[in-house]
Amino acid sequence: MTVRVVVKCLSREIPLVDISSGQYRLRESFLLKVHKLYEDSFALNKRLKELIERSKDEVEEDDEEFVILKAKQKTANSVQRGTIRLAGQLQGGGVRQGSFFPPTNTHYQRLDQLMSDWQELENE
Repeated sequence: MTVRVVVKCLSREIPLVDISSGQYRLRESFLLKVHKLYEDSFALNKRLKELIERSKDEVEEDDEEFVILKAKQKTANSVQRGTIRLAGQLQGGGVRQGSFFPPTNTHYQRLDQLMSDWQELENE
């Protein structure tokens, strides 16, 4: 006697996690925005640090343009670090466990603040 068993399994959601694929896409979309902001702020922060380092010997510390340049670098660094913390809240890191759930209103508010700081920096 031969028994033939055919099993078809189609899973569109993560097994054993009570979230929908739509919620997962919200999380993914949010993290992609955070990552884009991180990449932009990282690149600007790096350029500004290099410019500050090159300018140190040529200008005085209290030179108005040099002070403005250092303030911009500080803001770019703040945005960069903020994106790292924000992504870490969802993804986890070290001993902190991440989450598959979509971002909360607090996460969105924090991203809006970082984006606002970034826009202000770009408009200067």
